[in-house]
Amino acid sequence: MSYTAKSASVDAQQLLVQRLVLPFTITGASSSTGVVIKCDVPDVLFLRTQGVDQITAALAPTDAVPSFGDAPVDSTGVFNMMVVISETMVKVCSARLYRRGATIATSPAQLVSLGTATGIVQLLLGGNSDKLVLSGESDLSMASGSNVYDACLEVEYIVKK
Repeated sequence: MSYTAKSASVDAQQLLVQRLVLPFTITGASSSTGVVIKCDVPDVLFLRTQGVDQITAALAPTDAVPSFGDAPVDSTGVFNMMVVISETMVKVCSARLYRRGATIATSPAQLVSLGTATGIVQLLLGGNSDKLVLSGESDLSMASGSNVYDACLEVEYIVKK
């Protein structure tokens, strides 16, 4: 089975939308500087918790320091993210954060969606840019060494023609 768009502009739009899924884990610790961040794609996704900052070092000298909607707080699970891609993003269509794991996949109630109600900040650094910064909130406290937030950030965006 194949699909043909009824309009050339609809077809062109479909080709410009990109979807990126970035797995990562944040392992809590009793000390904010002891939190461990691991990204499956460490040159694309950078995270910042209360005591660990991967974002500042990843900024280009010409980038302004991003302003996030929420400052990271380990005890409440709030953290910041920056996505760096090699294409110019014109518009972010959607961004969502979800937990990985068999029990999570069968329980839609545990889906964490990023939206204005949950404090997402969609800032394209420098207008049309290759960087997107966001704030997210896990359902786990990162102030405990027994908590591991195993999640994916999924971003859909339109690229410049």
